[in-house]
Amino acid sequence: MGRKNIMQRSMAFIAMLILSCSGITPFLTLSRVHAVGSESIWSGTATPAHIDSGDGNSVELGVKFTVAVSGTATGVSFYKAAANTGTHVGHLWSSTGGKMAEVTFSGESASGWQTATFAAPVALTPNTTYIASYLAPAGHYSYDSATADPSNLTNAIASTNGDITALASGTAGGNGVYNYTSSPSGGFPINSYQSSNYWVDVLFTPGGTTPPPPPATTIYSSNFVPTEPATSDSNSASLGVQFQAQTAGYISGIRFYKGGTNTGTHVGSLWTGKHTLLAQATFTNETATGWQDVRFADMVPVAANTTYIASYFAPNGHYSYTSGGLASGIVNTPLVALPGNSTPGGNGVYSYGAIPQVPIKATTGSDYAVDVDFSSTYIAPTITQPAPRGGVTGTGSVLVLTDPTNHFSDNYCNAILQTKGIACAATDTGNLTAASVLTPYHTVILADGAPLTANQVTLVTNWVNAGGNFIAMKPADNLNNLLGLGTRDNILPDAYIKIDTTQSPGNGIDAQTLQFHSVADERPLAGARAIALLYSDASTATSYPAVSTKTVGSGTASAWMYDLARSVVYTREGNPGLAGQAATSDSYPRMGDRFAFGYLDATKAAVPQADLQVTLLANQIETTKYPFPIKWAFPSYKVDANHPNGLLKAAFIMTGDDHATPSSQTLTRFASETAASPAGCNVAAWTCIRSTSYAYAGAFNDASAKSYADAGFEVSPHISESGNCAADWSTQSQLESIFSSDLNGWQSSFPTLNAAHSPLTERLHCYGIWRDYATVAKEEAVHGIKADMNSSCWPNALFNVGQCLFTGSGLPQNMADSDGTLTGVNQFATQATDENPSTVDQTALNTLITNATGANGYYGYFTVLGHLDNQSISNQTEASVLSVAANNDIPVISGAQAQTFWAARNATAISNPVYATGKITFTVSNPAANLLMLQPSKYGTKTVSTIKNGTTTIAFGTQIINGVSYAVFPAASAGTYTITYL
Repeated sequence: MGRKNIMQRSMAFIAMLILSCSGITPFLTLSRVHAVGSESIWSGTATPAHIDSGDGNSVELGVKFTVAVSGTATGVSFYKAAANTGTHVGHLWSSTGGKMAEVTFSGESASGWQTATFAAPVALTPNTTYIASYLAPAGHYSYDSATADPSNLTNAIASTNGDITALASGTAGGNGVYNYTSSPSGGFPINSYQSSNYWVDVLFTPGGTTPPPPPATTIYSSNFVPTEPATSDSNSASLGVQFQAQTAGYISGIRFYKGGTNTGTHVGSLWTGKHTLLAQATFTNETATGWQDVRFADMVPVAANTTYIASYFAPNGHYSYTSGGLASGIVNTPLVALPGNSTPGGNGVYSYGAIPQVPIKATTGSDYAVDVDFSSTYIAPTITQPAPRGGVTGTGSVLVLTDPTNHFSDNYCNAILQTKGIACAATDTGNLTAASVLTPYHTVILADGAPLTANQVTLVTNWVNAGGNFIAMKPADNLNNLLGLGTRDNILPDAYIKIDTTQSPGNGIDAQTLQFHSVADERPLAGARAIALLYSDASTATSYPAVSTKTVGSGTASAWMYDLARSVVYTREGNPGLAGQAATSDSYPRMGDRFAFGYLDATKAAVPQADLQVTLLANQIETTKYPFPIKWAFPSYKVDANHPNGLLKAAFIMTGDDHATPSSQTLTRFASETAASPAGCNVAAWTCIRSTSYAYAGAFNDASAKSYADAGFEVSPHISESGNCAADWSTQSQLESIFSSDLNGWQSSFPTLNAAHSPLTERLHCYGIWRDYATVAKEEAVHGIKADMNSSCWPNALFNVGQCLFTGSGLPQNMADSDGTLTGVNQFATQATDENPSTVDQTALNTLITNATGANGYYGYFTVLGHLDNQSISNQTEASVLSVAANNDIPVISGAQAQTFWAARNATAISNPVYATGKITFTVSNPAANLLMLQPSKYGTKTVSTIKNGTTTIAFGTQIINGVSYAVFPAASAGTYTITYL
């Protein structure tokens, strides 16, 4: 705890020896009196080796412990020296710093054991680490520390019957713990010193009464019974109520009334009025009938007089209802179920579907007996760190600390940073056991939901102070001091950010507001600066940061107030609550329906909103202190004025759907594009014009298809279920029947083509029917299809725009399920179609390319769908694409060409980065053909001078990409690359 305090301890110990040798008892030993059935770690007669440390500083002191059986903590104790005066405050904490209970000691004796009882018992889970602590405002705490002290915490110490154990310091990440603080209410103790025992204890009742839930108000009384306890409707449905709270507060859970035939697994959900999911939980331990209740993992803040939707999923229908029960609404202050006869959208609300969804269909007052648990006070949850998966995956100078139970954690390496071309390694937070885990890395990203223990916070803090670059996503409170942030005031779901483009890392990124699709914490700055602000709408700034940064020692600690990975997935793939619902006039649910009800701000449909936010993260990682290479998104192209150093920034993926009509244009288009290709062109270098036909079986002959595929064109299946848009399915096994049937017919029609060129990309007829969030992609993966082309800028009712970057991106990315689980199939959005009207807007195509190649930096792969059933339409689309491509000197390629390069680029490994004075080395393995690499031009104050692969000097040029100056060089050869800076 510092050299001064060690000396003070030594002097106190000598004084103790003198007093003991003189036969004088230094302090009166007092024992504790326990409540009946209560246990503690130490007996009531146990005494410290050192009664008074002599340290007069205000300090919080604690002990880490676990319990072996279920029970409750009822209070906290500490051993008191006579000079340990002032108002003592006891605490119970989770291992990550969540305050679970607080109590002020009263009626203390002059010295000896002191005990305070919590206002309500706190449930404890076996084999979970907790911390009991107290504030000593005048210091003079008691302790055992030296090896000779009998009760130091080098080894674990268990209670008499073994129900409670003070953890061994070496296995607990340090025990006991302390925190010097001037706060009169104390603070979470995160530091440790020499396995010290500061004589803090917990009162534990094995099998004790479960503590009462937080005081809650509900819309309905527990005696309310619906008029119809169980309807005869057996369809799967999500049922809900629109409600408001008259005062700000917290929702801790969902209730619903259950009739006897309402069976199956029920899921409760809380949504904003704009259909954003705030919390979800599965009901357990249900009774046969009556009110059922489920609590969320954490309480959700709700604003006053703001509409929310509470719902539950009844998989087998037979839900309860009272006809007209909500016509006039219900008021149980402060909760209000809104009146169905006057509320926009009505009340109650419902949706039919096989998965939990946001209910979007309204009635004028049907009451489905759905309720919430509302409280005016917040009680922090007990957060435990999940058991980690083994080891570290991946290579590079960036490490992501993940949560094995939160699949969005894994997206940072396997999707988000992979799309950006950044080499990345990952490990679960449970594997962060020593400083050596962090040492090889220069940037560490803490993924959302990956809690750090007090000792891990110390490890990270020390690493940052020594020069590390730390970035936390949606951080917990125990990181506030490191990050320079205050405690959360509220939340802001699905809103906007605006990046500060006047300084790094925001230089060169679009200055307009950008949508995010996640829940942001509103935290005040407390020493950090904002590099992006939260906006409540497209034009209204809040006072809270969206992204912050702070210099700590010689390092940097930054935070995002929302989870970027979740936001990117939900921006690219749409609102999971709308999955499976036909939100537009079309009767079928399609991918585009997820962007309805204003989920996509149409004024931003030309902006790659997700890409720009990932670029901000990349610029945070890309520091002049530790610059690292990135794999460029396109292969090396022509080295000319349009593409300095071969740096390509856009490509058209030309596709068409061929429905095997007599006027099939596939072979005609292929022949036309072959003729239009430059003499001596190179398919691998993308200088030949190539395209894709998604074709029905029998659209043209097998031999011709194979001949063109051998020449670089692509022919792949157009799954249709006999022209029925692949609509008749609700489970993956049913979709498998459709896929298998269509693929078998296609393979029979094109046997030699299939043998030589098995399908790599795919588009469903009518873009397919998406009954849920990811089953289509999962089914594509089963059949070896690696790229999905069904995210289309259609229907025009939603996407009546020209430059259609509605997914927030022009780049492919590994698609994810609604829980973040990756599918292994890349999403290639289709930005331009010849649907309604039957033309492709050439002006829009020009704008897409201009924005990609110009100052905006909206680079991407732009897929065009030009149908192949009508000669005039097919020719018009082809002519428009080839004209824009020629005028801007960019390639026209097939979907297979794009996917093949993308997969090879992602498989290129960058490892063993070494930073020395004026020199950086790294190893490139398994490089993609025609791979380009970008290395920041600056290393500290020095500029790139030479680039070598082994002893071979490589020519390079420079280019500014989104505000960062890079050296651009070919890296298609494996080896050790050396970048020298002068």
